[in-house]
Amino acid sequence: MSWDIVGMGAVTCLGDEPAAVHRALCDGRTGVAPLRAFDSGLFRVKHAYEIDDRAVPGRDEPGRATRWLRAAVAAALAD
Repeated sequence: MSWDIVGMGAVTCLGDEPAAVHRALCDGRTGVAPLRAFDSGLFRVKHAYEIDDRAVPGRDEPGRATRWLRAAVAAALAD
């Protein structure tokens, strides 16, 4: 069995398209930042790689990861 890569899509803390992610990595950016999604006071870890797209800060929403998947697939198919 073989696979062909026919397009690329990305949803990351560095950007939402492969070119933006590549540029950020070449510039030496990692995307790690202080946690914003929740109060990290009870945890040792204070930084993470977050996609900051919440409508209400600190609150998650159903279907958020599915939205990212659909965006990445749509970008890959359009590539």
